[in-house]
Amino acid sequence: MTNPDDTARPTNEDCISMDQVDLSSLVGHEITLFSEQFRGKPLTTKVTLVANGVLSVDRSGSGGMVDSLIGNQKAVVQFVYKGQRISVDATLKRTSGGKCSLILGER
Repeated sequence: MTNPDDTARPTNEDCISMDQVDLSSLVGHEITLFSEQFRGKPLTTKVTLVANGVLSVDRSGSGGMVDSLIGNQKAVVQFVYKGQRISVDATLKRTSGGKCSLILGER
């Protein structure tokens, strides 16, 4: 017999506030990005800059696929922090100069 708790969704106890994460430690490190545009296709890229909860990423990541991402789409960003894999919702933004930024959610 299966315990109903085994299939329960994660609770808020499994969530941490993003302001508790030192995002600056991600600069130069690889992250995985899941976008609406390329559903089911993990895109890997490196973080080039972090400022105010926004990650700027290398556009050449995943063989240049990151550069073809369109702005204003929802995404999920995954990275390893203190030995734990963290997933966070994000919004992908593009600037007129082509810069690709990820605005991270709060949890």
